[in-house]
Amino acid sequence: MKLKLGLILFSFFLVIILSVILNFERIDTIKTWPDEDWIGQSTVCPPFFLYDEDGNIINPVSGENSDKPY
Repeated sequence: MKLKLGLILFSFFLVIILSVILNFERIDTIKTWPDEDWIGQSTVCPPFFLYDEDGNIINPVSGENSDKPY
């Protein structure tokens, strides 16, 4: 039982160490914030409408049905 547990732990740590070693070169290519060139029209979320319980569109920008809960 102890041999199986030791083998499992050794295999687990071996996989972790190998994944860190093999991906070490790619760590510099990870972007934490997208560049301006990367941001485009296709990455912008399209507008979506909020509806009240009667099915009318709520538009808080123009004030249309802005007094209704959503």
